Amino acid sequence: MAYAFPYEGVHIEVFYDRIDYGAPDVRTALLAHVLVHEITHILQGVSRHSDNGVMKARWDASDRAGMVRIPLAFEPQDVVLIHEGLKARAARQGQGTLLARDNAQTLPIA
Repeated sequence: MAYAFPYEGVHIEVFYDRIDYGAPDVRTALLAHVLVHEITHILQGVSRHSDNGVMKARWDASDRAGMVRIPLAFEPQDVVLIHEGLKARAARQGQGTLLARDNAQTLPIA
């Protein structure tokens, strides 16, 4: 349904046509989970999946049905990897300064 470039650290590609099926509440929950999943890859900076939860490689019918009622959770290791990835990103950007691209200019984010 989507993929990220975790080692590049910026881009995510979502295939909405693969998400655009079923009832509106299912589409909404599924799109939200896909975005969270791929953004997490970017934040972690790795291409790793968990056995369960939002970072599972492939959600089955039970996962998709459940996410409409209760969002899928992160496993503890997912959270650790998010923190490690954010620390590594900050170190690469120079002592915690995060940068954003606006046209051809690099702008610091306060």
